[in-house]
This record gives sequence, structure tokens and C-alpha cells, in this order.
Amino acid sequence: ARRQDERKPRGIPEVTDLDAELTGLKEAHTYSLQTLGGLSDEDLAHPTDWGGKKRTTLEFFLLMFEHDAQHRGQVATYLRVLGVERPAGKDWRGLVYGR
Repeated sequence: ARRQDERKPRGIPEVTDLDAELTGLKEAHTYSLQTLGGLSDEDLAHPTDWGGKKRTTLEFFLLMFEHDAQHRGQVATYLRVLGVERPAGKDWRGLVYGR
């Protein structure tokens, strides 16, 4: 049998202060919105080598949104299995961002 500490992902620190983690997420979210809001059409059309292909910045963000949606579905499934009721409404960000 594996010891408990062998099952932890490497390089990912253990969360010991949930409030501090949520504060960090809120700050990162705010920074991301400000940064994304400042992108011009030219910025979004800029090609970059990513994943072995040339993709525009916009394509990169669309891929990330799709990836995020997949994880949101996983979280919803885990919560359901744990017996946690689905938050009201379609926007779950309120749980994290206080909306």
C-alpha cells in the first residue's frame, strides 16, 4: 500500500488556508480580466507557435475556455457524487468571487 504522502501531486503545495487561497484566486481573476480587457483586435490576431501549431491569441483563449468548461463539468460531477447541491443559477463564480 502507498503511504498518504506518496499520493500527493509533486510541486503542488497543500492548501492550509482556504481564505488565503480564495483571495489569491480573486486577485488573479481581477488581473486576468484587466489584462484581457486591454487586448486589441491586433493583439488577438497575433500568431504564436503553441502546441506545435501556429495559433492566434484568440484561438489560444478559445481553447482555454473549452478546457475550463471541461473541468467545470468534472467539478460538478464530483460535487454531485459527494451529495453537494448544485449552486443556484448557471454562474458558479459566485461561490468563489462572491457574486
